Amino acid sequence: MKKLFYLIITTLLFIPVIANAKISTITTCDNPVYDENHRQVKTCYLDLEITGNNKFQAVKGTFTLTNTAFKSTPVATDARITVTDNGNNNYTFSAKSPIANQKVRLAKFTIYIATNGQYCSIVWSPSSFTNSYCEYKDGNYYDLNGNVVSETEYRKQCEKHYCEVIDGTYFDKNGNVVSAADYKKSCEPEPTPEPKPEPTPEPEKHYCEVVDGKYYDKAGNEVSKADYDASCSKPICKIVSGVYYDKTGTAVTEAEYDKQCNVHYCKIVDGTYFGKDGNAVDKSIWETECTTVVPDTGGFFSIGTAISGLIILAGIAITTKKVNKVKKI
Repeated sequence: MKKLFYLIITTLLFIPVIANAKISTITTCDNPVYDENHRQVKTCYLDLEITGNNKFQAVKGTFTLTNTAFKSTPVATDARITVTDNGNNNYTFSAKSPIANQKVRLAKFTIYIATNGQYCSIVWSPSSFTNSYCEYKDGNYYDLNGNVVSETEYRKQCEKHYCEVIDGTYFDKNGNVVSAADYKKSCEPEPTPEPKPEPTPEPEKHYCEVVDGKYYDKAGNEVSKADYDASCSKPICKIVSGVYYDKTGTAVTEAEYDKQCNVHYCKIVDGTYFGKDGNAVDKSIWETECTTVVPDTGGFFSIGTAISGLIILAGIAITTKKVNKVKKI
């Protein structure tokens, strides 16, 4: 009878509790052993099996213990799982990041086995599963870790963003979160300068040329022959059609033309002094050069020259008289 009772207990401890078709939990136990106080105990495990494309986030449930008790309460043995004791044998087992398509050990615990023939059992009853990752469900936004977050945070974590700035977070052209500087490099590159158009060659210009019977002036414009002659045949000290041109080919007055183009020796022309070589000089030089000589162009006789001449003539006359007197003797 006692052996039958232990068989019943063992069977109850291995009963799986299935929550849904894709995520299920199952409780299993090792064979009983005696602890340091010579009490029979069993080490048990709560496992989770995930199939299909579903992702596990958390499961909450209660252990119902009949005629037994925990020697050690459930603890996580998988680093990806955390255990929260809600009291009254109610626990929440959560994944730190999404888990899919595998079997996961949620917890390990030990229970006492009754030895007085009493019926005992332990049953795990999940009350709720949370498997929302990057979902909008029942009015809530869930992030990558299954936490309820704001819509903005949900968009940042769960949607792909290319070259966008969301709530101060920068996404580059590949959808990665980057710094503001890297965002600028990725999404605001320096524009490639447009190639410069090939320069169009300008038509050939002709300056003071006669090409194919056409006359071009010094500005390159096509003109008449008369304008060509006026522009390109520069008259120097010439009178052309009644127009006086000076030494530079510039049209001037007749007086200016005379000053520049005619040769003057010891003359004063229109206020300009010309020396003995016909060059324009200042007044002092002109007086030195031109008051002691008779200019080739005439019109001036030096008084000093006249007096000198008279003295010379008088001397000649006196000398001639004396010679004649001597001859008479």
